[in-house]
Amino acid sequence: MKYKVLLIVLLWIAPSIGVAQRFNSINYNISDGLPGSQVNKIIQDKTGKLWIGTMNGACQFDGKIFTPFDPGNVLQNNPVKTIFQDRQGNIWFGTIRKGLVKYSGTSFSFFTTNDGLLSDNINALAQDAAGNLWVGTSEGLCRFDGKQFTNFTTAKGLINDNIFDLKVDSKGRLWIATIGGVAMFDGRRFVNYTSENGLVSNIVYSIKEDAQNNIWFATYEGISKFDGKTFKNYSVVNGLPNERVEDLIFDSSGNLWLGTYGGGLGKLLNDSIISISLREG
Repeated sequence: MKYKVLLIVLLWIAPSIGVAQRFNSINYNISDGLPGSQVNKIIQDKTGKLWIGTMNGACQFDGKIFTPFDPGNVLQNNPVKTIFQDRQGNIWFGTIRKGLVKYSGTSFSFFTTNDGLLSDNINALAQDAAGNLWVGTSEGLCRFDGKQFTNFTTAKGLINDNIFDLKVDSKGRLWIATIGGVAMFDGRRFVNYTSENGLVSNIVYSIKEDAQNNIWFATYEGISKFDGKTFKNYSVVNGLPNERVEDLIFDSSGNLWLGTYGGGLGKLLNDSIISISLREG
């Protein structure tokens, strides 16, 4: 779903970019060692290395060399949708059809529906303050306490079972992005939000929190900011290069960057959006 053709690593992002600013970038593809050209997830671990999940497996990048990563031939030629490092330093891989893989640094563990997962299609991962691993699947939400899975679906109040993203906020609440809206789990119950509550779209791809504790949502029809009471929405009318926004990230200066589907990159600056396309680098 994300980063469809090439992995583009931006080497420098200016805090106060103008429309005419050009970026220095390097493009990498299969010929450089990537297992696949469609990249789903990139994270940086505590040692500074990049872990990259593609539609054809996963690899590690140390800044110079891509090293294929394939424990037990589980990831080879298989989509890796998400990667997550927990507070203990374990690297978790969420796959399509092969379930969940844990890498401790020395050994591997594998989890599937046979171990209690709702589905072997894993789209999102997060960890709460208690150390539980939350797993977003195509068929519901799972909580793993290190021993067993506890599962949550629409039957228990979840707004939709097809989950795209998970985010634990600064208050310890779990936010769940789904194809049917957003759910917030406070440890006891789900509170659900849809377009009827002000969300710009019910198809939600990504969730982030800013320094003021606002929750931001990337959706099929723009982005929404939730202050705990009301939603503020941004669309092409506000300068979005494309309404379908698939990812969000805040830089070190607190600026919000938007990754769109087919429309390039956007940056929210002073409540307006600057579009950045191939012409800028």
